[in-house]
Amino acid sequence: KSFSKISAGAFIVADFNNGSVIAQKNQDKKMPIASISKLITALVTLESVDQHKQITITKKMLDSGYGDYGQLRLAETLTAGELLYPLLLCSSNDAAYALAMDYGFDNFVELMNEKAASLNLANTSFQEPSGTSPQNVSTPEDLFNLVKYLFENKRWIFDITKLRAINQWRNNNFFAGKEDYLGGKNGYIDEAGETLAALFSLPLSGTEKRNIAIILLNSQN
Repeated sequence: KSFSKISAGAFIVADFNNGSVIAQKNQDKKMPIASISKLITALVTLESVDQHKQITITKKMLDSGYGDYGQLRLAETLTAGELLYPLLLCSSNDAAYALAMDYGFDNFVELMNEKAASLNLANTSFQEPSGTSPQNVSTPEDLFNLVKYLFENKRWIFDITKLRAINQWRNNNFFAGKEDYLGGKNGYIDEAGETLAALFSLPLSGTEKRNIAIILLNSQN
């Protein structure tokens, strides 16, 4: 098949169950990943932060996060577990910085990089927790392996990303709530273009459905 109409600079479409690749382009090329970074932010939070820990939102957290997608307010207090919802649904940069700064910013980012290394994501690295930095980079191959790991071991993260909304936080992902969507994360910054790391349950042969991971980087659509 020709995939010439796909605008993504790099992508991989692969069967999650057996690892077979359906289509790929520049699958090992490092590129900025934008808010896909928040999947690792959520993973590190789950593994290293007490989910009941109270985090008070400071001016520095709000100033560092760029944007108001999570509707977080100065002096508001939320638990680390609650912050995962604006982080993953609204793609709140403020929530990402709140989690990292409360833990200790440099130590948190170090944990993100250590986690990537422990998962053998050799071409993945992070400068900050939100994805606003173009120095947060990965490859379609690495992100396929990350999606696989999360779905098998930390599915709760994916369960959050399937929700249309909870409380005041609405999911900004086009696929949220659709029957075949199993979860994932999208993102955008100028340097990264549109990005997506997602998992779908799709009927590829007859009535049998297969879990298919779709990773897109540097897409215009």
